Amino acid sequence: MPAVQQVWVEVTNTLAAHFTSGFQRHTRGLLAHLPTDRPDESGLLVTPVVWCAPCGGHRLLDTAEQDLLVRPPPPRPAPRASLERLAERLPIGGELLVEVGGRPWVNRAREAAARRRQGREHDPESHPPLVRFARGDVFFELEAGWHDPAPRDELLELLVGQGVRTGFLVADLMPEQHPEWFSGVTVERFGRFLRAHLRWSDHVASISRSTTRDLATVAGELGRTRPMQVVHVTMGADFDDAGARPPRSAGGPRTLLSVGSLEPRKNHALLIDVFDRVRERHADVELVLVGRETDLSSPLVERIRSHPEHGRRLRWEAHLDDAGLADAYSSAFLVLVPSRYEGYGIPVVEALSRGVATIAATGGALPEAGGDTAEYASADEPDAWVDLVELHLTDPFHHRAALERAAAFRPPTWEAAGGKLAAAFLEMGAVSS
Repeated sequence: MPAVQQVWVEVTNTLAAHFTSGFQRHTRGLLAHLPTDRPDESGLLVTPVVWCAPCGGHRLLDTAEQDLLVRPPPPRPAPRASLERLAERLPIGGELLVEVGGRPWVNRAREAAARRRQGREHDPESHPPLVRFARGDVFFELEAGWHDPAPRDELLELLVGQGVRTGFLVADLMPEQHPEWFSGVTVERFGRFLRAHLRWSDHVASISRSTTRDLATVAGELGRTRPMQVVHVTMGADFDDAGARPPRSAGGPRTLLSVGSLEPRKNHALLIDVFDRVRERHADVELVLVGRETDLSSPLVERIRSHPEHGRRLRWEAHLDDAGLADAYSSAFLVLVPSRYEGYGIPVVEALSRGVATIAATGGALPEAGGDTAEYASADEPDAWVDLVELHLTDPFHHRAALERAAAFRPPTWEAAGGKLAAAFLEMGAVSS
């Protein structure tokens, strides 16, 4: 029996998040295909851990957390969305409440208060023991670790000093390359996280070739000189309901579907522009937006709610579970992904996996995700989007050909992704031994 290679994976943010983003899906999907209960035949053992702030260290998951990692709860509104709903009921001061409540210093104060509350309520005897990291172990970040409580520059220095190998999964470098698309809190935290890993870590899992190129560029700009060991781990998309769909029934609405959180880079404004230009000519066309609110989505939310077709032919689903999302895909005529940039583009893969014709933008890794199966238009050319949507609406032969391509699409699998990551973990352990 080979010696055990212990890998620790933090899931603090995954368990605490009030929604399931690509990162949470990635973390759960990969862990489901890695040996977490006992070492596999190669000796690899991957153990999820959470940060215990009052203890000042990582601990094992309790039974409830283990269940939550496998079965996430229904999505909850974002804190800012809750503030906006409260503000709507106030006779005065509502706008000020939302503005002040969304500022970075308020977020930090709220988090500090939560930590103090946890400290007062904390009982170290009520949770599993703290983890003892050993020389030769691996600490690898699968989730959005910049949101985790322990500052990475401090944590990684401590771990490396103990002989632990560290690494991280990178989905994109957008908060560093395009800070205008994100809140100041996210930019600050991501920058600290990235710089810490560029200083202390040599192993990276990248979800696309595009992201790998961006990482090399940013690392060079930030002064990293030694090489990184990069493995490409593409997001899985093997769903129980994937595959060719039965033909759509005639007479129903033709749904233009967009899936993605409401944030500037997702370019939802273009979709509404496109919808406004085609809806008068096609009375059966509707636009459905599926995505949570974010700190930067207020102007778009206002435009959606004030649209003359809001609640009728323009619908917004802020919180859908996996079953609801599958239903949305199954009824879609076209899936539209106009993002200015994506580190991979899971909505493209999700749509094509379910046999839905898909039009995507050309930013980042979207062409990697859709390959020759999807169709593409620039995120800055609304006329091109209108022309492509019209082509699907008016030319049944063109639309049928797109459906046939989607039916033949074979998505990447979580099993393959887990296998690549497992091999990378074993290589990290071999380097450290």
